[in-house]
Amino acid sequence: MGGDPLSHLPHAYPFRFVDRILEFRPGERVVALKNVTSDEMFAVGYSPDVHDYPPRLILESMAQTAGLLNPADGVAYLGQLSGVRILRDVVAGDRLRITACDIACLGEIRRVSVFAEVDGVRVAEAEVDVIQRGFVS
Repeated sequence: MGGDPLSHLPHAYPFRFVDRILEFRPGERVVALKNVTSDEMFAVGYSPDVHDYPPRLILESMAQTAGLLNPADGVAYLGQLSGVRILRDVVAGDRLRITACDIACLGEIRRVSVFAEVDGVRVAEAEVDVIQRGFVS
């Protein structure tokens, strides 16, 4: 995957929940960063005093990071989440560090272990099955 790995995500603002790639080893490991801010779409409609980053968006950030393990000439789709654990709240001002590691690949399905941390404390974890389409193995 040449160039910026983020350019291979089909998501654009406001549906991209990964801001930067910190480490990238194609097909093995990706470490990404999501800066959680109070002016994002998740905050619209919430109470002005509540700035929690919704758990479903933590999972979306994790799934998008897992999708970056897909080969450059294909598209990744979320197949399944399993073993999901949300361990603590994430709030505006937090820097969500997401690590995705390849576990196995069988045909079009890639199983990825993903966890998210804030300041070195794990806030969420899951296994993600990514369906890969349009690639040559």
